Amino acid sequence: MNKPTSEEVYQNIWPSPYALPIFYFIFNPPAFVLSVLVLYTVLKHFRKNWNIDIKLGGIVNCSGFAILYRVDINLYCQFAAYEVVSTTFVTSMNLIGVIALERCLLIVYNIRLKDRYYWIMAFLCYFFPLVAFINVLVNDGVEYQNMGSICHYGSHSISGIVSIVIMLVTSSISFTVLIVSYVKIIYFRRSSVQRQQLELGYDPDKVRKEVNKTTFKLMFVIVINVASNFPYCIAQMLGLFDQSLFTPKVAFFTAPFCAMDVWWNCVIFLVLNTEIWDKMKEIFWKSRESE
Repeated sequence: MNKPTSEEVYQNIWPSPYALPIFYFIFNPPAFVLSVLVLYTVLKHFRKNWNIDIKLGGIVNCSGFAILYRVDINLYCQFAAYEVVSTTFVTSMNLIGVIALERCLLIVYNIRLKDRYYWIMAFLCYFFPLVAFINVLVNDGVEYQNMGSICHYGSHSISGIVSIVIMLVTSSISFTVLIVSYVKIIYFRRSSVQRQQLELGYDPDKVRKEVNKTTFKLMFVIVINVASNFPYCIAQMLGLFDQSLFTPKVAFFTAPFCAMDVWWNCVIFLVLNTEIWDKMKEIFWKSRESE
């Protein structure tokens, strides 16, 4: 397999080498501000009695700072930035599955595992991307990606292919856990609410609104997670079998969704933890109105 040089990849970037960096420059600052506001609110008002899901969500938000660390104006391969971005990006994808599992066990099965088990899962979510990174770094499997601006596992070397497979397997497990967990929560909530309505005589309209609200939130989480990361993972997988399928044009239309992971992780975190969103509005919006 002939590995293309960075200059060759650079010349074939579609539509322009500056397109993706400009996209990052537009969306990164709002994502950074939102991450700061979320972390400030959590640490200031929820630190004493936060549950494991909030802790894990905080880690996902913190990973956003590492992803935003990459300097977008540098269009060539920078291994220092790649080391941070590669591990944190894949880790954040995997952690979403752990959070979904915790919610499902607690809500559907009333199982509250000790925090150490979730910390072990969180460590594994970081460990496998780290192994994948070390593998490509030691064996020269890092390549400048054909969408420009970033480096990632290369498909022109055995080490790069192995790391891509590791990423695809771990992210597939995470996506599967996320979808199954939230679908089970939706089904459980609907069944339990209907039972309460029959047994306790709750107001049908009020119950229906609560059910629809919960269903919308969970479906929103599923759609955003799948839509933001799944296209890029599928494109990478197809590129393993036929590199002509993962063209610069395909990369351009899939990579930006991954680039918005920092933003969407914050939004998902607030959707699942409405009390934090309410506190943020109270702190930053109502206080401004009172002034």
